[in-house]
Amino acid sequence: MTSELMQEKAAACAREDLTVLWRVAKKIRETGDTATLAKCNKAIAAEYAKQLIARKYNCECLLTVPQFRNAVAEQACDVSEAAWIRARAYALAGDRLFHKNELLHAADFYRDALRDDPNLLSTHVKALLLRVGHSGVAIRRTAVSLRQSLARLR
Repeated sequence: MTSELMQEKAAACAREDLTVLWRVAKKIRETGDTATLAKCNKAIAAEYAKQLIARKYNCECLLTVPQFRNAVAEQACDVSEAAWIRARAYALAGDRLFHKNELLHAADFYRDALRDDPNLLSTHVKALLLRVGHSGVAIRRTAVSLRQSLARLR
């Protein structure tokens, strides 16, 4: 009973997180500020990615893929924006799963991202490195490590 109640409260909090972001995006869209709207859409995609795979609010899964697809379709201003957000959310979810060493699931999310936006070059590279196998994963982990080391030096 307590765990069900906690799950319901967590789902409500997660929905509210997204509702706030979508409201902000709507207001930004009304101003015509496309650069800020793009940043807001990235934040929306990042929040969806977290909810698709993370254990946010100490609960299991907050959002299933069908729920995610439906929510984006309902909130986006058009099919192009919906595809853009879905692609980036899938790619970010793939990245998070890669770092959790859930490589098969990461590959699935990269595939879904590329289905929605085949122009995501970095996602193509990540998917290819996963398909190569252990050596591809090692190359990617080395690249991530180098990027983090360089960032610390700055």
